[in-house]
Amino acid sequence: MDLTQISILFFGLSVTLNLAASFVTWRATRSRATKWWTISSFLALLGLSFLIGYMFWSARILLLLQNAVFCVALAMIPAGIRIFRGRPYSPRGDAIVISTFLLVCAYTIWVKDSFVARVAFGSAFYAYYSLRIAAVLWQSKISVTAIRVFATGAWLSYAIVSLVRVGLTLAGVGIDDARPFSGVTYLMIFLFGPVCLTGGYTGLIMLVIQKLLDDKQEALRLSEKLAEEYRDLSDHDALTNALNLRSFMRSLDLERARCRRENRPLSVIMADLDHFKQINDTFGHAAGDQTLKQAVSVWRSQLRAPDLLGRVGGEEFVIILPHAGLKHAAFVAERLRSALQTNADLFPREITASFGVTEARSDETTEDILRRVDSAMYAAKQSGRNRVKQG
Repeated sequence: MDLTQISILFFGLSVTLNLAASFVTWRATRSRATKWWTISSFLALLGLSFLIGYMFWSARILLLLQNAVFCVALAMIPAGIRIFRGRPYSPRGDAIVISTFLLVCAYTIWVKDSFVARVAFGSAFYAYYSLRIAAVLWQSKISVTAIRVFATGAWLSYAIVSLVRVGLTLAGVGIDDARPFSGVTYLMIFLFGPVCLTGGYTGLIMLVIQKLLDDKQEALRLSEKLAEEYRDLSDHDALTNALNLRSFMRSLDLERARCRRENRPLSVIMADLDHFKQINDTFGHAAGDQTLKQAVSVWRSQLRAPDLLGRVGGEEFVIILPHAGLKHAAFVAERLRSALQTNADLFPREITASFGVTEARSDETTEDILRRVDSAMYAAKQSGRNRVKQG
């Protein structure tokens, strides 16, 4: 085998490898972009078969077909990248460029048979599209910079090889009309091109894989966010955003266990809005709902970050005070009671609340604690409301 045959064989093996890799990636991802790149690889292989056919049969139409499919193959790569990036693609610009080149190619085949001119124009065309591909890749938002650099560098290298080929052809170095399909300048595209093209297609496949990984990470992040929002909704009262009864009971059990381990006190406050039914009857249920929301907002502003506020009834609320003894809890309850009156302008009418306070004992259950604090709260109501009672 001579150097020309070896070079073309090397190029053919490279294009076949690119076709196989692109096809597998397309079948695995079902991405439109990888489908376009697969077709591009197939067209490149088809164009090479037209070139080999011309070397055997000298049918000039095969030269035109070879250049045509090579042109379309290259044009499909930046088009696929645009599709990959979710941008619209219009073939009009590529159609004009390819048609112009094919007219020039036809002229150098049938009007002025010039092998050197065809190589010069063809190399310029390859350089143009390689630079376009490199530019589009460099502008792409790829999370891994190394992939962008690798893919861009591979196509930029192919553009440089093509531009060097143009320069050598115009200078008449290593190429001659009398000896077509031979010479270093002609064969360099088959010697260096496969490395650049294989690197370029590998970069495109890496781009797809990284996009899939990024999409997976984003999907996981969104799933976790949705799960967190769902947990938040399932654990909180929809109206006031206070903990609901189920979540409050679980939190109370956990806080009791933690305070026991740390040998620290834990207190509980129960609050019930006084004469709340009158607000609903007088101003309507919308005003009643707003009152509940504002009461919770006022109380939250008076509590520490670790304190937990739950809604356990219509207008009944319970507050967990970790690391707080009975004396401190009574002080907090008094502050909550006063806060309602301080912020009276937030409510449709003056609103008060009755408070029960208790400190958890080590030998009692959670239900026992709630029974004692509930009794203390009712004692506050029976004593005239708008006050704090300890139990």
